[in-house]
Amino acid sequence: MTLDDMDPVLMLLAGLRAPRPTAAFEDRVRRRCHDAIGQQVRHQQLHARPLVQRTADVALVGVLCGYAMVALIEATQVTARVLGLH
Repeated sequence: MTLDDMDPVLMLLAGLRAPRPTAAFEDRVRRRCHDAIGQQVRHQQLHARPLVQRTADVALVGVLCGYAMVALIEATQVTARVLGLH
């Protein structure tokens, strides 16, 4: 296609106006966005846990990890004694 060719479809497309949203459309989109954000906030507020509960969870995980580490060390020492490596 060269610059001299005049495509009728392209000419028709060039004559179209740019789409402009109406006030009703903008209001509807804004309302839907605010509703979606509000639902997210309400969901987060319902499922939020207090700081004391989160701190207790972290402490419990720390204690369990410490216990597992001590158990692993003890198991390694027992295995070394059984195999005569200690």
